[in-house]
Amino acid sequence: MENTADDKKRFMALYWGQMVMKNAYSPESVWTVNAKNIREYDANDYLQLRSVDMLTDGELFEIGHRVYGHPKPKMMMAFGKEAREMLQNEFNAGIINGQANYGLIDILRGFGIAIPFMGCDVPTLISYGWVKIVKP
Repeated sequence: MENTADDKKRFMALYWGQMVMKNAYSPESVWTVNAKNIREYDANDYLQLRSVDMLTDGELFEIGHRVYGHPKPKMMMAFGKEAREMLQNEFNAGIINGQANYGLIDILRGFGIAIPFMGCDVPTLISYGWVKIVKP
């Protein structure tokens, strides 16, 4: 995959319906990712997303419940940082091995978490200018 406008639009479309779209010239404004905004795409548009380590305890609980089932939700909340690292490691291993947990990917994306795209890791997406990570 290359750093092209078409690939950037495809990536942005994965966050459909979320208010995470911004523009470098007006960073105080935020838009919903939708057909109109993607059609009117500007090269300075980017998505303001979070990293996995910024998941809240409530989000960890939901991931544990929806992806892993009981009793992992409580374990995920109890271990906080370790649970976040486990998710990141599992996610990275799945992507590398081609065995991604698509349920987990969809949930993370739904929480506004930056995820790899078409073989590009998150640091590459950041270097392309497609993503900016929210500062905690």
